[in-house]
Amino acid sequence: MDRLKKYFRYLLLFILMYVIVTLLTNFGMRETKKEFICSVKENENYTIEIEESKLSNQGGQINVKVTNKTEEIQTDKYLKVELYNNEEYIVTKYEEIKYLNIGETNRFEIKFDEKNVNKGIVSVADYLEETNKE
Repeated sequence: MDRLKKYFRYLLLFILMYVIVTLLTNFGMRETKKEFICSVKENENYTIEIEESKLSNQGGQINVKVTNKTEEIQTDKYLKVELYNNEEYIVTKYEEIKYLNIGETNRFEIKFDEKNVNKGIVSVADYLEETNKE
C-alpha cells in the first residue's frame, strides 16, 4: 500500500509540474497590448488587403492578401514591409511573390523579430532595395 501511495504522489507531482510549466509558458508568450498600426501604400496594379497584424513579446506578424489587377502574369515581385517606431525607421522586410496570375489572389504571412515597432507600411516592389539605417 505504501508503494501505491508513493507512485500516486509522483503522479500528482508530475501533473502539478506540467500545469506550472504550461502556465508559465503561456504567460511568457502572451501577446502584448501595444498599439500596432499597419497601412497600405496604394498601387494601381495590385489590391493589397491587411487581414491581420499583431505584436507579441517575440516580434510580430502581418497577414496580407494581394490581388493582381493587371492583364499580365506577375512574377518575381516582392511584398515590402517598412517597420517604424513612431516616425523612426527601423527595418524593411521582404516576402517574395513568385507567381501571381491575372486576377489571382494570394495570401502571405510576414513575420518579424523587431520588438520596438508600432507602425508598418505594406507595398509591392519590383526588386529588393538596399536600405541603410541612418
